[in-house]
Amino acid sequence: MTRKQKTSVLREQQSLENRWVFDLAYQLMDEYNVTRSEALRRAHLTRELMDALGRGEVHFRYEKQDGTLREARGTLRHGISEAYDNYEYKTELSEKDYDTRLKFTYWDLDRGAFRSFSAMKVKEIVELICK
Repeated sequence: MTRKQKTSVLREQQSLENRWVFDLAYQLMDEYNVTRSEALRRAHLTRELMDALGRGEVHFRYEKQDGTLREARGTLRHGISEAYDNYEYKTELSEKDYDTRLKFTYWDLDRGAFRSFSAMKVKEIVELICK
């Protein structure tokens, strides 16, 4: 692949990432009635968090539904947690599974189960521990 082709592929990937951020931001503006700058900040932070979860173990904070702050250690990468690697995915969905608008799922390393957070409630990424 030539340098020009690589540059083109990287620009296309960056364009798709930006589109994802803007789409999420507009959904947040619509759902939570926040300013555009706040929605873009939250959407960008969520994208960074999801990218980090895919690369390895991440320590991050988010606000739970009851308003308390949750310290979480999670991942979406195989090979970090044996429980995650051996998890058997269920085939039937419950009513709760359909309520996933603006929610993102991760594997909680402390609890050994899937958990989810709202894009609007992410506070910060504390540390990325790549493996």
